[in-house]
Amino acid sequence: MELYLRTGGKIAFVMPYATLTRQQYRGFVTKSVKSEKGPVTVPARRFTEAWLFDESVKNLFNVPSCVLFAENGEARKLPATASSFSGELPSRDPTEAQANRALTWKAVPWPTAATATSHYTKRFKKGATVFPRRLFVVVPSGVGRFGSDPDVPVVESRESAQEKKPWKFLPPITAPVEKAFLRPLYLGESVAPFRLLEAALAVIPWNKDSLLDARNARNRGFAHLAAWMTAAERMWGENRKETITLCEKLDFYGKLSAQMPPARLRVVYAKAGTLAAAAILRDRAGIVENKLYWAECDSEGEANFLIAVINSETLRSKIAPDQSRGQWGARDFDKLLINSIPEFDSKNDVHNALAKAAETATLVAKNVELPEAIHFTRARQRIRAALREDGITQKIDKSVEKLLAG
Repeated sequence: MELYLRTGGKIAFVMPYATLTRQQYRGFVTKSVKSEKGPVTVPARRFTEAWLFDESVKNLFNVPSCVLFAENGEARKLPATASSFSGELPSRDPTEAQANRALTWKAVPWPTAATATSHYTKRFKKGATVFPRRLFVVVPSGVGRFGSDPDVPVVESRESAQEKKPWKFLPPITAPVEKAFLRPLYLGESVAPFRLLEAALAVIPWNKDSLLDARNARNRGFAHLAAWMTAAERMWGENRKETITLCEKLDFYGKLSAQMPPARLRVVYAKAGTLAAAAILRDRAGIVENKLYWAECDSEGEANFLIAVINSETLRSKIAPDQSRGQWGARDFDKLLINSIPEFDSKNDVHNALAKAAETATLVAKNVELPEAIHFTRARQRIRAALREDGITQKIDKSVEKLLAG
């Protein structure tokens, strides 16, 4: 617009649907200006129209999209409505006549970004960026099993089909590591509703109050950790696309150091999924990875209250319109799940009822038999089925309706 749009001209761009609804695009849609009454939010440009193409439009784009129309000049407010389309196109590149026959549209309120926050918005933090997993996530190795020191077990890099290039093609690191630097790592797949599933094992080079790279590990007398980090840092240096060191990546934005030392009582929930999954974490050695959000809790009551609300279908339905949407529909929860939860009050009957219900749900989930090699999605399905059969799911949903209505 600034470079090419003439006075009186109009512009239209195909954009991600998220442009209108996600906080990271807020500066594109609106801006803050000074007024006599203080800063006010106004449109960043004069939008005149929007066409919305969410997942109900088939054979168009792989992700929900929109077309935004604008013209030069200041704008006092955004349009009241947008045109929302639905239907199935006969091909990816139909003619205008074919599109007119295949699609229908209706006027809907102009989409806006969710702005709700709560007491828990800042308390919940994203887990650590343990990446690349190839260099940190490990399994016990059969090498050196006989006569090995239990305080310095031999481990090797865990192979995973989900690992991205080039890391998935690198040779595994196999070496002994001091037991103090081997910690449970809770991934997105480690959490089911009201129950923790299996954690991974990871080399976390944290000693007392800081991360140790190969040089510092060697200087402090941790020869085995130093050898592991030397190999990991070499692979990182040869294959990274970033200029930061491996330890800087591991503690990106302080998301690892913020967990140290791990709290006695935490609530964790998966940042993405079709349905929410939250549980209580009591592992004082456990590290939370960035596919999870976590918060330290002041009491068992508060922790149970939170997992009851977060796991509820009532809350998921409430925040669904504000979720980012991809090829397979709404997936990311991020902090939307906790932005509308009121602070726990031990004197509130509804809060206490939810905390008590979560205790029951936790017991039901714990008693669900899960095969040893079951995929985490199947495990979550079995647990949710047991919770519904017990009736505790429905009880929690009704209580959450009361909570959010108040």
